[in-house]
Amino acid sequence: MEETLTIKQVAKYLNLKERTVRNHIYDWGFFKMAGSRVWRIHKSDLDLLKKRSDNADRLALSVEEVQLCRSTKETKTARGGLILQPQAVKELDAQLARL
Repeated sequence: MEETLTIKQVAKYLNLKERTVRNHIYDWGFFKMAGSRVWRIHKSDLDLLKKRSDNADRLALSVEEVQLCRSTKETKTARGGLILQPQAVKELDAQLARL
C-alpha cells in the first residue's frame, strides 16, 4: 500500500503553513479515506506536484531579459503600488504644468 500523508505532514514536508496546504486540498488531489475525517494525499502525487513546480525549463524561461523599448533601451518596468485618484490627479497636474 502506498504511503499517504496528512495535511500537517504535507505542510512540514513542503515547509508551508497548514492553512496554505488546506487552500490547495482540491487542487493537489487530497482525498478522504472511507470512514475517516482526515484529508490525505499519496506521497508520489505530492512528489509529482513538487517536481512540476520545480521545472528547470520553466525557470530558465522566466529569467530571460526582455527589452521593452528600443528607443530608450529599457529592460525593466517600474514596479509600484496602487496610487489614489487624488494623488494621481495632483501628479498629472504637476507634470502638465511643467509643459
